[in-house]
Amino acid sequence: MSTKNTLLLLTSSLGLIACGSTTKAPDNTPITPTSVLTANYVINGYIMPDSRGKQTVYTLKDRRRIDYNFEYDSWASSAFLNASDSSDVARIDKNLSWKINRKDNEYTECPLSGCTGSIWDSFEELSSEDEEETFDPSAGESCQLTTSKFNFEVIDQNTTRQVNGFLAKKYTAQWHLVSKDDAGRPDKHKVQMDFWMTTPMDKMRDAWRINGEFQDNYLASVTNNQNPLSKYFGETIYKTVAMVSGDIKKDEIDSDSPVIAKLNAIEGYPVSIKLAWYMDKQSCPEVKEEKQSASISDISLDDPMNSLKDITGNFFKDKAEEAIDEYFKPDPNKPIFNYVYDVTNVQVTDKRMSVFNLPAQAKLMNRS
Repeated sequence: MSTKNTLLLLTSSLGLIACGSTTKAPDNTPITPTSVLTANYVINGYIMPDSRGKQTVYTLKDRRRIDYNFEYDSWASSAFLNASDSSDVARIDKNLSWKINRKDNEYTECPLSGCTGSIWDSFEELSSEDEEETFDPSAGESCQLTTSKFNFEVIDQNTTRQVNGFLAKKYTAQWHLVSKDDAGRPDKHKVQMDFWMTTPMDKMRDAWRINGEFQDNYLASVTNNQNPLSKYFGETIYKTVAMVSGDIKKDEIDSDSPVIAKLNAIEGYPVSIKLAWYMDKQSCPEVKEEKQSASISDISLDDPMNSLKDITGNFFKDKAEEAIDEYFKPDPNKPIFNYVYDVTNVQVTDKRMSVFNLPAQAKLMNRS
């Protein structure tokens, strides 16, 4: 064998040895009892593309990680909206959060209160640039509504069966809201949440304790003017949402609200939640007509050609909107939004602290 071939063989052998001996760096981060919840969820209805996914939530008192894995049911939605393998990490100890794209090993770093200068600014920009009609159940400024009825009730369905491997009892919470326009035409909304509750075991109580500590620390760290949602929800409502999703115990909410009092009647730990929103919209039918007729008044005698081009563009745009309106006529007996959340397991288990860290060699894509 020639010297050249010998060197090539030796080099190849060394390369194979090197590849074979490559090992993942050992994880020496501390091990700590961690609240771990796994769940499956389904989203569908008129206002959302049908999708389904899995969720895993890891929680300590000063940090939380939520892993999402979801996909769309239709090929059309999948073609325009990518399926996602992502994670959200909230680090109270660092006063920041990360949005991680696990597939591409990329992440965005944001303040603990969330990413700013992104979706909220985009909504404001779209509103200022274009007055296109979007789905707005509140009817917007062009149609002033007055609430004529608001009712909330919790019903013990007195039904027990096996759900996700748990013996569970069914409760139903219902919100009924009726609002009317100036002519007395009503918009009727009903939001119904079905809860299947199980008697909590010790592992669930421990998970509640850890999750409650995280919620308290998070609320103490995020001031109202930083959190976009705080414009609409105070601390009590925030914790109510957390409570009804099984995140914290009911007795951690201090409120004299009748709604809270009725929710407190729901006993146990939720292993399945179904939310359905029904809408029967009758208000302000003239708003659409006024908007469509306005385009003809936009013709300028000083610049008729460009005005005609604008009108032509508006014509096709209006035709598209008419087609959308014709398609989007929700059946009041079918939900416009439907969400099913099934807990498959919840317990406190030992986990490495690295689960709350960035993945190795993750690439920073943006920081705000």
